[in-house]
Amino acid sequence: MRIIDKSVNEEKKFEDLGLDDIFKYDDRIFMKVSHDYDSPNAYDLTKGRLTNISNDTSVKYVPSELILHERGWDCRTKQIDL
Repeated sequence: MRIIDKSVNEEKKFEDLGLDDIFKYDDRIFMKVSHDYDSPNAYDLTKGRLTNISNDTSVKYVPSELILHERGWDCRTKQIDL
């Protein structure tokens, strides 16, 4: 997986993020996967594992879009919106 962050990040508390929101913390990129603070609630995309972030932790929100494509896809191919 290739992750590129070209955004200007807004600082927020972890508890204020929605499910599936992407954020940066400690120079790594995460996705919020749960509102439960007693079990893993974030997926560390950099290290590829679940982790727990406390609700009062300040993080940098990353506006993002997940684009899935099949193997062999060429990023130079013209994009067609349906």
